[in-house]
Amino acid sequence: MKQRRIALIGLLIFSIVSLCMFSSCDKDTDCKLKVFVVKKNDGRAVAKARVEVGKQGGTIGAEGETDVSGVFQATFAAPAIFDVTATYAVYGDDGSYIGNYANSTSVRLKDGEEVSVTIELDYSNLQQ
Repeated sequence: MKQRRIALIGLLIFSIVSLCMFSSCDKDTDCKLKVFVVKKNDGRAVAKARVEVGKQGGTIGAEGETDVSGVFQATFAAPAIFDVTATYAVYGDDGSYIGNYANSTSVRLKDGEEVSVTIELDYSNLQQ
């Protein structure tokens, strides 16, 4: 009878420890970033804007273009603080480069969370 109680208590302790170990593996530690790019003057979404996510002077963590809704998304394996830069080139009717819209911000990514940021593009180096 006493051995049965000891075996039952041992099994119970083993079950609790196992449950704690395996439940911690299920945590979502991916850090998700969603960048909305809009024009500052009218708030319209900017499709095909170039977005770069990284550290100034360091390697780029992610890069790409916004979709038709002005959204760029990326997923990172670990939390970090990144600089986010968005640019959109402007060309004349003849295809010549006129200038661009640009702006940047910083974001802090956290484990298992999605961070959203809006970048309002402002005129930069536009020739008249």
